[in-house]
Amino acid sequence: MKKLFTLLLLGFLIIPLTATAGNYKIDQNKIDASFASASEMSLLSTFDLNAFQGTGQVLEEKDPVMAFVLASVLGYLGIHRLYLGTEPVVVILYIVTAGGFGIITLIDWIQLLLVLLDEKDMGPYIDNPNFIMWKNEM
Repeated sequence: MKKLFTLLLLGFLIIPLTATAGNYKIDQNKIDASFASASEMSLLSTFDLNAFQGTGQVLEEKDPVMAFVLASVLGYLGIHRLYLGTEPVVVILYIVTAGGFGIITLIDWIQLLLVLLDEKDMGPYIDNPNFIMWKNEM
């Protein structure tokens, strides 16, 4: 094992030493032609800003399995709430309180599990601005 590690280490040290700038050539004509054929583009024109307005148009795209996995792994940070489209203030409150001291995260996890098992509607949980997303369910 030591021999293999030594060979790998030597390989990683020798390969960069053999690569020199003399092996590469710059063709200024190709660079100029590339810039000449390029077109100007705005970053904002590539995005559909209406999808980010919280209009509820992307209601069907929220996967309950993904929300459940996010709640399981990063629930105390409120990442599942961010995925479901809540306000950033709610995520900040999750981070500050560690998911409501774990209680709210646990209840969110149970609610999302029930959505998965009973195939309930995800509508009440998507774009929900409340800190307690299941508050309207009770």
